[in-house]
Amino acid sequence: MQQSYQTGNAKRADAIAALAALGIDDPEAHLNYLEKRLHLIQTIGSAKDRIRFCLDPLAEYLAGWYLIELYGNNDGKWRSHFFKKADDLVKTGAPDAIKGLLLAVRDCYLSEVQNSKETDFVPQKSGKLAGFTPSVNTAATTVQTRIP
Repeated sequence: MQQSYQTGNAKRADAIAALAALGIDDPEAHLNYLEKRLHLIQTIGSAKDRIRFCLDPLAEYLAGWYLIELYGNNDGKWRSHFFKKADDLVKTGAPDAIKGLLLAVRDCYLSEVQNSKETDFVPQKSGKLAGFTPSVNTAATTVQTRIP
């Protein structure tokens, strides 16, 4: 997902190393649990050395939460890192391919960043790039999302 902002697969060894770096005991057992018991990931490839999430939205939301943890409400970091690449991908004709990630980032930001609102930079920019328009009913204070 880092290269194209699209879901894909990862080397199993890289996933194990990432889990170990987070201090997870027995990362191999955790991956097996995610695959065999929860059916959230699957092993692929002829050498059975790659894994992927079974559900693209799950991968997009996990990436969104990771980005929130990484950049928080620092608009400068969002601009110079995530949105710089997202803008390039949209300009080269890939907006539909990253729409799910953009909407996941927007949702994660609004739910995880304290005192966040629709008018903040991250929800505005990610919504705009995804081609999405929020509809706000101020009388009832509800937010309704319209996706074309």
